[in-house]
Amino acid sequence: MVPIEKGRQGQTTGEWRVNTLAGLKTVLFGGSTLISFGMQPAGESATVEDYARLQKACEQQKKNFLCRIEGPMILTVSTGKGKAEIEALPGERAEVEMKGTTILCRDPRAMKNA
Repeated sequence: MVPIEKGRQGQTTGEWRVNTLAGLKTVLFGGSTLISFGMQPAGESATVEDYARLQKACEQQKKNFLCRIEGPMILTVSTGKGKAEIEALPGERAEVEMKGTTILCRDPRAMKNA
């Protein structure tokens, strides 16, 4: 992931991005990608309420897919290039958004509805 910088050098906006289709091959021949998001409660003592909260965490919008994360939970993002698991601890918040072939991650400084 690449931090999106704004302002003075070294200061980030709290937003990171990764393009799941990058490289010369894609430019020359085009391509497609498959991205999946999965969430599960963190820890061994998950309740029915934890699962209900996670079912409401993601939503399909006009041209994007947005997940609002609030710990404790584990987010799994899978692409053709690999899989990443991120654990949000209690009280931690973030947004993960998919726009086309780009995945954006935001901490509370950059969240749309903080």
